[in-house]
Amino acid sequence: MIREATQQDLIPISEIWNHYIINSSYNYDNEPKDMAFFEDFFLEKEKNAYPIFVAEDDGKVVGYATYGQFRARSGYKHSLEHGVYLYPNLQGKGFGKKLMTTLIERAKKDGHHSMTAGIDTRNQGSIDFHIRFGFREVGTFKEIGFKNGEWLDCVFYQLML
Repeated sequence: MIREATQQDLIPISEIWNHYIINSSYNYDNEPKDMAFFEDFFLEKEKNAYPIFVAEDDGKVVGYATYGQFRARSGYKHSLEHGVYLYPNLQGKGFGKKLMTTLIERAKKDGHHSMTAGIDTRNQGSIDFHIRFGFREVGTFKEIGFKNGEWLDCVFYQLML
């Protein structure tokens, strides 16, 4: 089941988010986030009418997806950057597909023009996932991130809505 997130969902969202900070290069943050960060994150999305969706399985949150304005300047107000994240042991079971489909439908309904994803170039699973939805590669930033003592490349994919 896919539904809009509530503040009660911030614990599993934080667990998923922090997992990717601690265990991968897929999130370019270096330090895990505390609950105050997630409370602010939730309120900011709510204030700007940007959704946070969660996927549930047997009543438990197994993933989340959200989007926000690509950049803060007003000229970007119709362009989004999004994220879809699952507990790692639940990838490949269709939850990501349902979350992404819901995000795209909502973005179209809300009148947005494009969605982008910034993906660590080592994350082939995410690249393949986005291609299946019709996203196209639009460019790579070389050594744009630094984490765990190494430079990281980020590739951008875009979907015209």
